[in-house]
Amino acid sequence: MDDRAIRPVHIGLTTNLLFDDEGLRAPVIQIGSRMSKVGIEDQQVLAQAGVWVPGLARMLMRAGLTGLEHTCGIPGTLG
Repeated sequence: MDDRAIRPVHIGLTTNLLFDDEGLRAPVIQIGSRMSKVGIEDQQVLAQAGVWVPGLARMLMRAGLTGLEHTCGIPGTLG
């Protein structure tokens, strides 16, 4: 890719999002609820970038899976 090309910025649901006072001169791609599917098969989890992290942690807990409990208080999406 050309170093001078404008690269898009990917954002979630905009929690804890800050921009420079000069603004942003790039295309913005928001990843939201349309990309929030979760699949659980045995102990394998496939989660899209728009999944709400606290909800995913609770879902995995209900499925008997561990390891994501520490993320329950993080307000934001996975990706």
